Amino acid sequence: SGTHCAARDARFLDWLRRNGARIDKLDWPSTQTVSGVRGAVARQSIGTLEPMLEIPLSLMIYPRVCFECADLAPVYEASPAFFAADDDLVIALFLMFERLKGDESFYAPYLDMLPNPGGVGDWEPAEQLALQDRSLVGEARRRDPQMRRSYEQLSRLLQDHDP
Repeated sequence: SGTHCAARDARFLDWLRRNGARIDKLDWPSTQTVSGVRGAVARQSIGTLEPMLEIPLSLMIYPRVCFECADLAPVYEASPAFFAADDDLVIALFLMFERLKGDESFYAPYLDMLPNPGGVGDWEPAEQLALQDRSLVGEARRRDPQMRRSYEQLSRLLQDHDP
């Protein structure tokens, strides 16, 4: 509902500001965009090379942050080749772990903003064909089995090293 979205947006913005983000030059979320869809609008003139917003490194989720998580270290260390192959796997595990913490997670306001996973591979075949890009559709169709294999391998790792 609109009220839930507004509360979620406010919580996220508050979290950003409390943790040092500088976003005062933008109005977000806004529907006052050129196309009328949700987005961001400048509140003031923003000069060339002037930052529109600043997000501190302490709010970023990247592999080093993930590897430093003491609860997940045994999982990462148990299969370094698996995680070295794709930083997305490192981050995905961390995001799942943080999501399971619910509101106890430092990142909860951010995690609540993330859309449900999905992509072109989830579309109906007719919708995929409407893209008129066979290589993109082929890549999307191959990605699902790859993701399934990664998920199964990660599940086995977690059974042996339950954080």
